[in-house]
Amino acid sequence: MPALVSFTVTSAQARLVMLNATCAAVSTTPPYITQMLPMVMQEVSALGAMYSLKNQCAAGMKGSATTCASWRPQMEAALITQRIIAADKSAPHLKIAPVMSFYGNMLLTMGQDPSSARALFTECLAMLPNQMACVLGMARSSVQLNDLAGARTWYTALKAQAKDGDMLFPGLVEAAKYTA
Repeated sequence: MPALVSFTVTSAQARLVMLNATCAAVSTTPPYITQMLPMVMQEVSALGAMYSLKNQCAAGMKGSATTCASWRPQMEAALITQRIIAADKSAPHLKIAPVMSFYGNMLLTMGQDPSSARALFTECLAMLPNQMACVLGMARSSVQLNDLAGARTWYTALKAQAKDGDMLFPGLVEAAKYTA
């Protein structure tokens, strides 16, 4: 499984585990959880739709522009929910990769709209400064936009963050190509 695909699937799984643990830890379900459950289900549904289309879209099937983006409205709905939850001061601040990161990675996986992906990662970093998944997303979106100076900057930041980490982490392997 390609690194970006694996990361995106792992992110969805982690979000579901976090929601399940939160629900199990409290006697009543907080309102933000009732908002998050449909949001995560929208993400998972969009992820399934995206991967079912990925090979067809990569092969350049005719009339694919609309079909290849058919998963995006689900992610747009999840993004709106994420923003509502983030604005709710009564909800705890959840230190998880937000929808922005998930959606940005999906855009990059499909090779669609790297400018929007970059904007999503920028929003993610505003919520969670230096969040590794968002830093990596900024680097990858810079590559797809052919902004090699930007890619070098973000991959350098990623390497600095992970200097004591596993150097076989796919993002760090990528970083070596752009920061050598």
